[in-house]
Amino acid sequence: MLKKPDKKRERQLVFNQRQVLLEQLKSETDPAVALHLSSVILIHTYTQNIVHIPGKCVPLLIEFLKSHMEADKYDLLHNQQDLIMKMMKVQGNEEKKDEFSALESEANLQMDEIKKVVVMGKKSTVAET
Repeated sequence: MLKKPDKKRERQLVFNQRQVLLEQLKSETDPAVALHLSSVILIHTYTQNIVHIPGKCVPLLIEFLKSHMEADKYDLLHNQQDLIMKMMKVQGNEEKKDEFSALESEANLQMDEIKKVVVMGKKSTVAET
């Protein structure tokens, strides 16, 4: 039988997990993994819950974040997701190496912007329309 930790201990565990995720994000160079870490950290920022998910569930997290984030930040995440999907489609194709390189460089540029949004990002309220 496992006891549920007290509130103070639980808060400390969640805070430590968030710090570990932020450190991993800062050192990450793969755009897909960086998007995965970013979405998990943003879920924590907006819901105060840590989630452990496989990479194939990242689009669902990004869609969930749409109602919690500003539109420009959401668009940045969504565009990065689209770039990564395009990269995966052309990754093994020898004929499309140039297209893959262009997509990869664009994804790396956006990855830096996403890292800034996540690290500097504070919880803000989004007006319901």
